[in-house]
Amino acid sequence: MDTSLRLPLELIMIIVDLAVRDALPGHTSVLATLCLVCRAIRDIAEPVLYRVVILDEKTPTIDPTYTTFSERTKALVVRDKLKLDWSHIFAFRNIDVLACTFDHLEDIRYFSEGRVQFRPRTLVITRPIGYPADISDEIQETFDGSVTHLALPFSIDGVQPDCSALDLNETITHVHLSLFPAPAGSVSQYDEHIRQVDSFLAIPTLRRLVCRMVNGAESDSSELRTGLVTCARTHRDLRLAYDGAYQWDGLPEDLFLQDVLDASDSLWESGVALYEKRN
Repeated sequence: MDTSLRLPLELIMIIVDLAVRDALPGHTSVLATLCLVCRAIRDIAEPVLYRVVILDEKTPTIDPTYTTFSERTKALVVRDKLKLDWSHIFAFRNIDVLACTFDHLEDIRYFSEGRVQFRPRTLVITRPIGYPADISDEIQETFDGSVTHLALPFSIDGVQPDCSALDLNETITHVHLSLFPAPAGSVSQYDEHIRQVDSFLAIPTLRRLVCRMVNGAESDSSELRTGLVTCARTHRDLRLAYDGAYQWDGLPEDLFLQDVLDASDSLWESGVALYEKRN
């Protein structure tokens, strides 16, 4: 007898959703087991099981004709060391969120052969190195203007991307920058960060820009915050926000992973506005 259906559907959905949050990343056995309970439970558990797919070097070859990924998967996370192939490109056509490196974007363009295969609303870059000379062209040509939310990790002392042409991307409404503090003895590039922030603020469709300091020492964060406050007040710009309380002890490539798994707007709405209008 199928006793699972005696529970209200809303309660079953809550149980399944809690199961996936406990299981991810990388351990989906609980959800896979739920899919085997009965057809009714499977219909509820399967969309949650496939909602976020994480590809890494251990991922087997994917059959691009398997429609479950295109029907169920909303967020695709591509691990740093994985070399994408054509089967990955054609199996995940309807994702809303793509988390990958710029190297992966080049793979997507290559295997797409000039045709736009992905149209994600959110693009999350997972590694603060390997930026192309112009990230504007890279995003525009790969996704044909579908991206509205863009998250980037910035290394305080590393080579930064050229964001000066991003104002041509008139679809971008939200930008998130996670900033790493400069290592001891290195020269920080706070002035460069402020210049890049100015470039993002020039995007005509931009609604909010959040700068998040990751594991920042007080001296690092205070200097950067002062520069951002000056920038916001100079332009009288209400869109610029700052979050200085974020702590992260994982791998750099996993910086945004929990944000993607949570599937919430907290990444874009975090922080405190650095300028407020006065009556």
